[in-house]
Amino acid sequence: MLSREINNVDFKGRFNQETLVGLYGMIDYTWAFYSSAVPLHKYAAPNKFYEHLFFDTPIITTAIVPQSKIISEIKTGVIINDSCEDGFTEEAVFHSIMKHHEQYGHVANVAGEYWRSHYENYYEGKRKQLLDIISGHGC
Repeated sequence: MLSREINNVDFKGRFNQETLVGLYGMIDYTWAFYSSAVPLHKYAAPNKFYEHLFFDTPIITTAIVPQSKIISEIKTGVIINDSCEDGFTEEAVFHSIMKHHEQYGHVANVAGEYWRSHYENYYEGKRKQLLDIISGHGC
């Protein structure tokens, strides 16, 4: 296990809704690895994407997930290759993380602001749209 080999990597094990806030308070990056070898991954809407925004924490993920385009645009994380053939090596990942950190430091509220402007009231807006449709005022 990597956390036994490297002193600044900790494996915390299982978490739940109550411990999630505390865990995000202790991390520097969110790790969200998805593989192009798994067909379902290219359609994923990973919770970790939304968590990195909500907790204002940079994310490390792969280009296979659709949200990687948003991460690249708003510069809230690092997009890595997911296979050795495409350059997925420990050194390449480390270089990408260091480059992101040097260029952008911490995401400095960018992720949190994106959360607030795009997702914080998402279900409230969808509820209103549904009620409008049901009442005959929508589409």
